[in-house]
Amino acid sequence: MSRTCSDFIGEQLCSENCVNIWRFTKICISPKLQLKAYRYITDHFEDVIGCDEFLELSVEEFIDFLDRDDLNVREESTVCEAVMRWIRHEPAERLGHIGDLLWKVQSFLFLPLVQIHVFSSLATSGDPTNCIKAYDFKANDWIDITNHLEDPLSYHGAVFLDGYVYCIGGFERMEYINTVCRFDLKTRTWQEVGPMHCRRCYMSVAVLNGCIYAMGGYDGNTRLNSAECYYPDTNKWTEIAPMFEQRSHASGTTLDEKVGENNGSILTHMTTRELNIPLLVLSQVGGSDGSNHLRTAEAYNPLTNTWTEVSSMINPRSNFGIEVLDRRIFAVGGFTGFTNTCKVEYYDITTNEWTEAHDMNISRTGLSCCVIYGLPNMAEYAVPRDLPLALVEEMEWESSGSN
Repeated sequence: MSRTCSDFIGEQLCSENCVNIWRFTKICISPKLQLKAYRYITDHFEDVIGCDEFLELSVEEFIDFLDRDDLNVREESTVCEAVMRWIRHEPAERLGHIGDLLWKVQSFLFLPLVQIHVFSSLATSGDPTNCIKAYDFKANDWIDITNHLEDPLSYHGAVFLDGYVYCIGGFERMEYINTVCRFDLKTRTWQEVGPMHCRRCYMSVAVLNGCIYAMGGYDGNTRLNSAECYYPDTNKWTEIAPMFEQRSHASGTTLDEKVGENNGSILTHMTTRELNIPLLVLSQVGGSDGSNHLRTAEAYNPLTNTWTEVSSMINPRSNFGIEVLDRRIFAVGGFTGFTNTCKVEYYDITTNEWTEAHDMNISRTGLSCCVIYGLPNMAEYAVPRDLPLALVEEMEWESSGSN
């Protein structure tokens, strides 16, 4: 009965009630509902801060949310406005916390798009390896967690989902494979799971709504336009609609609760927001069809199992870095078909347009990108800048007014 009630309440979550539901779970213990409500708040933080329930958060609860690495906030000004709105609700009691909150606001003043060079799964001899290493950021060192009983593998896809790292397809010395294995981070053991329908390497992979998508790639004979989806609950892959173009060496990511693809990337203009249907956007960008390096883009709608073409990139590229920042997809560096490039551009889903960004200092290919945030020394990785003047003046005025 309690589980039924918990599931029902979880289905009613919205911006107006998620805070009270989350706080209610502290009294009426329901770990599953508590986690669901908490994630709803972090995922929809921009909507939540406009509701009255947000104003009832304690300073400890507010700071806890601001400390979250996965807090979904597009603009730094949103954090500033949230802090000021929360203080104005009870200025006499809350102005004393302005220093702690100001520090949290400053942690959002960053430029989080960075390039990280990663090693391929080939040894210097050109052979596949079975090497696995984990990076300890605080120690600035790598830890070898290789299981030498596993076969060497290269050119595979890798994603993290529900505590497991999945290695998908790839090349094993002599043949291209469709097998999929997952690494249990708790036990450091491997387990083979359901195989894909197609052999694939050089594919794009992404996680969407708790499922794994494998798109395009190369099967040893041709570049692929096929795509398929893995459901962990059933341990089976299901073929989905093929992409418009054959593509390998593309890059993929997720964007704004929709799925999108750009020469192997999943982008999409989706109108399902009006229906309040939660989606993730997989974005796949660039790649090669075997003859040409692509700049086209397409988007996948999992509700209708259809692909939609969206605006093409300005520059063709493969083997490039991709990341999402402020709901924009950044394509960084890569190979144009003639040379490595330093060009950077980004896709804005609201305008369906690509815009050139500042070039890198040198040309790079085979690179990876990630977004970093929540670090105490974030200023060391960002272009120097100050708090917005209007915010500083308002805080000074409110502080002086309380004295």
